[in-house]
Amino acid sequence: MTVQPSTAERILAAAADLTTDGWSRVTMPALAARAGVSRQTIYNEFGSRAGLAEAMILRELGGYLSAVDAAFQAHRPDVVASIEAAALAVMDLAAGHGLLRAIVSAEHGSDTELLPLLTSRGAGVQATSTEVLAPRMAECYPIGDDRSDPLVCRPVAAVIVRLVLSNVTQPAGPATEVAATIAWVARCLLDQPQVRLPPQSNSPAPKPIRVQAIPISGSA
Repeated sequence: MTVQPSTAERILAAAADLTTDGWSRVTMPALAARAGVSRQTIYNEFGSRAGLAEAMILRELGGYLSAVDAAFQAHRPDVVASIEAAALAVMDLAAGHGLLRAIVSAEHGSDTELLPLLTSRGAGVQATSTEVLAPRMAECYPIGDDRSDPLVCRPVAAVIVRLVLSNVTQPAGPATEVAATIAWVARCLLDQPQVRLPPQSNSPAPKPIRVQAIPISGSA
């Protein structure tokens, strides 16, 4: 038996499709036509255009973080293999789902209307992804290893996330090669104590966006 998507899910999928050309393209008439609902239905579901954007961003980010979780579950306790698989999964998903590229580009200021919606909750994609990745990395190490502390892993996680997101917007080569290079960087940072950065004890991590890890389906 096929489960039909909810009205809210159909609206979010349609909004994701339109946002690949920029958030400014997401008008209520265009969205209503794409989703096959009335404009009033959109307002009933999300309250406002800003509420729609927030729900759309959380939906998309949740799907990518699900892919990261799956990669670590498949390769733990090999942290480098986990990072390589996670990076490849995110880049492969992004290749088929332009919304992540739109969101990341907005974080860097190219979409001035979407940018405030990313920063108003205190953290964007970079910070939220880092706060998810660092504990996953720490779980790959045995108790007693300093790298089993997410605070130790967080600076390295931030580097990895930035490399992945940079390649989402401007790929440096085939995804498999880029993922292998990112894994090599991770190995260098994690295996050499003198290279590893210390915990940022005087700089508390930004409060991450609360996302629900869900699979992406048909948001391209």
